[in-house]
Amino acid sequence: MPSTPNILIEIATRHQVHLERLKSGAQGEFDSFLREMQRDIVAQIAEVEDMDSLKGRRLNRLLKAVRNTLKTGFGNYEAVWRQQLADLAEYEGGFEARTLQRVFGVDFTLPSPSQMVTAAFAKPLSVQGIDQGQLLQSFFDGWSDKTFRRVEGSIRLSAAQGESLTQAIRRLRGTRARNYRDGLFHATRRDMAMLVRTSMQHVAVQAKEAVWDRNRDIIKGVEWAAVLDGRTSTICRSLDGQVFPVDEGPRPPAHIACRSVTVPQVRDGLSILGKKGQQTARGADGIKQVAANQDYYQWLKTQPAEFQDSVIGSERGKLLRSGGLSPERFRALQLDKNFRPLTLEAMRELEPAAFEAAGI
Repeated sequence: MPSTPNILIEIATRHQVHLERLKSGAQGEFDSFLREMQRDIVAQIAEVEDMDSLKGRRLNRLLKAVRNTLKTGFGNYEAVWRQQLADLAEYEGGFEARTLQRVFGVDFTLPSPSQMVTAAFAKPLSVQGIDQGQLLQSFFDGWSDKTFRRVEGSIRLSAAQGESLTQAIRRLRGTRARNYRDGLFHATRRDMAMLVRTSMQHVAVQAKEAVWDRNRDIIKGVEWAAVLDGRTSTICRSLDGQVFPVDEGPRPPAHIACRSVTVPQVRDGLSILGKKGQQTARGADGIKQVAANQDYYQWLKTQPAEFQDSVIGSERGKLLRSGGLSPERFRALQLDKNFRPLTLEAMRELEPAAFEAAGI
């Protein structure tokens, strides 16, 4: 039967640490564009005599100027964002091919950079919520449009409430006392950071999948690998260790700012060059190395009760410790067939004896 070599899980989870650092650097690229847009919009508002005079055509002229400023700024940044993703796709595809060649000593076919980028932009996002199923371009457009609506709404509200120019600008820029974190522009910066991190995770996963798709004589499945720490989401905890066909099933990012990765499952009999794999876990006792084939709930069951409760809640923690369920069965109770988290009541209907045993 096909298997997922532990060494590949180790390489993928360690590589994800480097990708997270790359994301942090990439999201900072937006800051210069935001500062320029903020400076221009503040200057446009400052030219108004007073907010009380913003009625009818005057208000519409200001809003049109602000929209043009945002449209130009986001348009210029979009070119940077797309180049970031293209560079990332080329690197991630090459890294995956080199990794597989090094582990198995077999040549792997590498798609062209343009093919990997096209594949990433053509595959819909698996994120939960209102962004589910969007393509990358519409994902970007939706988040930039949100900024347009927020800024216009802020200006309209300031005009309607008769605020001073200083108050109108403060609403957008924030206050020095709070390091400008209470303004609308800071919310935009935070939103775009999430967009960058999510889109980069999607491209990194899809670039690897493009390599696997070209080597189906060797790659037979895809295993989900979540980060073992207290910040991992319910859906990623529950998908950890599950295997899906190469062209079926969910893929990271499962939610905004998802950190989960996928690892290839190879055909049986393929010889492995190297050691057994490990992965990094951050639990109650700090950072440790654990076996690469240990999934999230197997690892969580080794943690103290206080840590378990902080991650999954006290009632689920009791169920994990005292319900008589294996980690595999506990994992199976977390999501429905559409990979949506189950409520405690839905879980109780499936395993009433476990709830009784745990005293819940």
